[in-house]
Amino acid sequence: MKSDRIHIDEKDYLQYQQIFFSLPREKQNEIRQFLSEDYKARGVFNFYQELKMRSRFVDAQRDISRQSDTLQLHSHSFYELLYCCSGNLEYLLGTERYQIEKGDIIMIPPGLSHRPLFTGKMNNEYYERIVIWISTDFAGSCKSLWPDLSISESLDSDRIYSPKGHVLHTGKGQWEFLSEYFTRIYMEAVRQSRACESVLCGNALALMGLLSRAVSGEIQTITEKEDLLDDVVRFIEKHMDEKITLEDTAHHFYISQSKLSKLFRSRMDISFYQFVTQRRLIAAKLLIERGTPLNQIGEQVGFCDYAAFYRAFRREYRLSPIQYKNLVCQK
Repeated sequence: MKSDRIHIDEKDYLQYQQIFFSLPREKQNEIRQFLSEDYKARGVFNFYQELKMRSRFVDAQRDISRQSDTLQLHSHSFYELLYCCSGNLEYLLGTERYQIEKGDIIMIPPGLSHRPLFTGKMNNEYYERIVIWISTDFAGSCKSLWPDLSISESLDSDRIYSPKGHVLHTGKGQWEFLSEYFTRIYMEAVRQSRACESVLCGNALALMGLLSRAVSGEIQTITEKEDLLDDVVRFIEKHMDEKITLEDTAHHFYISQSKLSKLFRSRMDISFYQFVTQRRLIAAKLLIERGTPLNQIGEQVGFCDYAAFYRAFRREYRLSPIQYKNLVCQK
């Protein structure tokens, strides 16, 4: 059966990145929204999620996804702040799963695996969010000037597999006004008026300070009631550098292989092995960014050899490990 997905090889990928960032900001936002919404573009979603930041400091866009979309497990090399404008869904941050509603703020540090999980609770709603990207250089510079400022517990963390994220349920309480900062930053990024970079950075700094205050204990974050999916995800996380099979995992949890397969198909719309591979590759990207020799990375994240790691990396990201390393070095 012929696939309706778009396929991009690694040479085209690099060329498209250069073309993308030569476009005006408004056109970039249109393309991002198209890649989030259109079914035929889901095959190139990894192109979208792996985009590097246009700015050295702060970027912003507004994205929309449907319940029928499949947004893959992924990570970024920068901080990502999401403000949920609409939708009722679950969100997987590392090994923690949260219920997300309108007004919630999701704080995602570099290297943390994450993805939305669309459930029946959405009732065919759109998942609309304002997305803010903050570079590690900008966040680090701010923290060096103001040591009490941190938008994530993992800012100074050396943990490779499980940096920590946050979900803030602002509701209609005292922190509801934070939505104004997300809107202000997004509109400034779209308009690109005079001194835009300065205004973006100023608003981002204020938002980071307020979020740091909120996560220090003034807002309680509550994860979803744990179920089998959470236990399996933690098991994969713990044994990522080992051989993981469907049979062994099912045996560990005293369930059938078919039940385990159906769990991932129904909740994540991907196979068990796809999830394991995506999680390993996210850990591999972080090791690449930290300068680990490429020939050592595959085995550290559970691949049998470098060749298997190379094939999986290129298949997932349309880039070879060395090409990804070169992109990271260009930032």
